[in-house]
Amino acid sequence: MPFKNKEKRKEYYKEYDLKRKDERNEYNKEYYLKHKEEIKENSKRGHFLYKYNLTLEQREKMKLEQNNKCVGCGEVKKLYVDHCHDTGIIRGLLCPSCNLALGLVKDDPLRLLALYQYRIGITTI
Repeated sequence: MPFKNKEKRKEYYKEYDLKRKDERNEYNKEYYLKHKEEIKENSKRGHFLYKYNLTLEQREKMKLEQNNKCVGCGEVKKLYVDHCHDTGIIRGLLCPSCNLALGLVKDDPLRLLALYQYRIGITTI
């Protein structure tokens, strides 16, 4: 029911939405359950494209090239996109542990080397 008065129209649609809230929620729930996989796929597709400018096909290709293994430890786990935060360049796919470790050393190769040398017993202090 169209109203010329903007305030009346706004109030009408607000009441309309409130009256049908439960009905709309039920419809949305049924729709989600019916299309769950498609919604998840589209959400994942959008995430990788938005955050890394990477398609799911490109990500799958990277996983195959790495034999579904983490570049850091070689274990088969859930893999995350590792990228340079300054340039956005994708370096590879890492498991959660290696991704966290790299983040904790602030992606600093010298810090990684110093920790490696410390771990194997070569200290330079």
